[in-house]
Amino acid sequence: MADLKIGVVGIPGKWSTETLADSVEEKTGFRLVIDMNEVSLDLENGQLLFRGHDLCQLNALVIKKISASYSPNTLDRLELLRVAEQAGVRVFSPAVNILRLIDRLSCTVTMHNGGIPMPPTRVTESLEAAKSAVRDFGSAVFKPLYSTKARGMCVIDASMDEDVISDSIRAFQKDNPMMYIQKKIDLPGRDLGMIFLAGRYLGTYARVNRGE
Repeated sequence: MADLKIGVVGIPGKWSTETLADSVEEKTGFRLVIDMNEVSLDLENGQLLFRGHDLCQLNALVIKKISASYSPNTLDRLELLRVAEQAGVRVFSPAVNILRLIDRLSCTVTMHNGGIPMPPTRVTESLEAAKSAVRDFGSAVFKPLYSTKARGMCVIDASMDEDVISDSIRAFQKDNPMMYIQKKIDLPGRDLGMIFLAGRYLGTYARVNRGE
């Protein structure tokens, strides 16, 4: 693998990003951690620039973390990487695949259409439909369409006073017009991650709280 130039897209200073970059450097002798916050696209000259490097001239890019938190801006960052792909740079995973996963609703629809089981889910802009979901589920988790590690999520329980339920839903909807609502599942202190390689399912792992 000597002479290959492989960049790592991630968060500079973060353990997982730096460890991956170290591993790439060990194999290739080349090390470049790319912070998308500093990347600029020059369409006229067909260049994707980062600190003097044209990412369109690399052999490959490995995406460890496209941004510290997910938002519609994250999708724009992935669009920039599509330019590198078009120039012949191998991107792992392909930008279009990640695009479908970052938007929670897009990911959910893709999983549903693929027959993958998931908790009962409602998606709506209607206050009344959201209240109905809380009553039907008993306890419901309201999730932003763009978030990681439970950021911005809230739990609304059917045992709450009716006015409290309505006020809680309205408060959530201020920042999340399209409300993504799932039945709360008891998974104390852990969540599950699934691993796929080239479209083939490899396995599932549990992420648990520190100390468990």
